[in-house]
Amino acid sequence: MTDTLAKKFGYSEKVMDHFKNPRNVGVLEDADVTSKVGSVACGDLIKLYLKFDPNDDKIKDVKFESYGVCCEHCDELHDDGDG
Repeated sequence: MTDTLAKKFGYSEKVMDHFKNPRNVGVLEDADVTSKVGSVACGDLIKLYLKFDPNDDKIKDVKFESYGVCCEHCDELHDDGDG
């Protein structure tokens, strides 16, 4: 997506940066929590993996796998939720 189209559709620079340079895609084999949301019928599915710091219960690491639309919003979770 070009910067012009991104502005036309109202995507922020932060969203576009994560769209162009995804950071948190993958699997945490030793995740403390996993969650899967979506519908195979509509083609959107997100699986989220969280690892917590046992000393203060803050998020230590986050990864996601996503199939379908709007994957860049999951990538922002790490920036917003990181300890």
